[in-house]
Amino acid sequence: MGNSLAPIDVTTPLGNNEIVSFVKAIRGEDRTNDLIDAVERNAALENKKIETLGKKIDSIGKNINTQTDAINSLNDTLKNLLGLLCTSIDNSTSIAREAANRQPTIVVNPPINTTEVKSAANPLFYSSIPEKDCRAWTERVRDEIDKICKDENSERNSIYRQIYASMKTSGYDIDNLLAEYKKVNPKSNRIAMIAYSDALRECFSKHVNNYVHKHIVNKLKMQIPAKKTVASEAMHCPENVKQIVCRFAGTDNPSGVDYSRAYKLLGIDNVEFLAEARKRIGYQNMALGYAIGTNPITLSRLDRAVTEYLNKENK
Repeated sequence: MGNSLAPIDVTTPLGNNEIVSFVKAIRGEDRTNDLIDAVERNAALENKKIETLGKKIDSIGKNINTQTDAINSLNDTLKNLLGLLCTSIDNSTSIAREAANRQPTIVVNPPINTTEVKSAANPLFYSSIPEKDCRAWTERVRDEIDKICKDENSERNSIYRQIYASMKTSGYDIDNLLAEYKKVNPKSNRIAMIAYSDALRECFSKHVNNYVHKHIVNKLKMQIPAKKTVASEAMHCPENVKQIVCRFAGTDNPSGVDYSRAYKLLGIDNVEFLAEARKRIGYQNMALGYAIGTNPITLSRLDRAVTEYLNKENK
């Protein structure tokens, strides 16, 4: 067969040149100029619109790129700030942890000290009350100890030693603690160290109260005669007084004069002292030696008076 024609796709729209050719074929050249101009103008307008749209798209793309760069820059900045913040938090946490491990304490020198106040590492040396309250506490303690000294006719240092010994049984070795405390407060002393420590103040006060309570109980016991004691024994000098007088007289068998001389060392009014002893013990009649021997405070005074007398006489 001869050459065959390719099928025409009627679904494809005509282009501008094809439209012009078609119009020329249908209407002729003379009537197509206006249409051609219109089509060209329309094409130019469409091209201009396309060009304008392209520029807008380019502008939008540039804006998007600019915004993307800004966002990326902001992200980098935020990352840097976050890193710095984390580092700061880590440093702060480390400092806080180190401070907690060191357990800093509040240590204030006692009123008698004028040296610079320094911190102590032992948490035992911590006071939660103001310095003025620590001072007030110290004054109350001294007044209380002075009252006990007058009541018992005892030495102040002796009472402090007994209280410190009692505190040691509670786990507070005052001498060892003072050695540690003096490393930062070299001019301090025991009662000052205790005053500026919550735990030591509480322990000291407890043992002072125990000491006073024991003293009151013992005093009451001395006011009640033992059941085995009979009135006839009150007319004789007890052995504890006799031993002191024997030391005074330098003999195992002191005379009545020796007893009288030894009793004079007390400097007491014998009549008033016996009257008080009768009320305390409940007997109407008793020897002066018995009244002295049943009163621990007076007995202690007699012992010290004899010792001082012998030292003075070089005996």
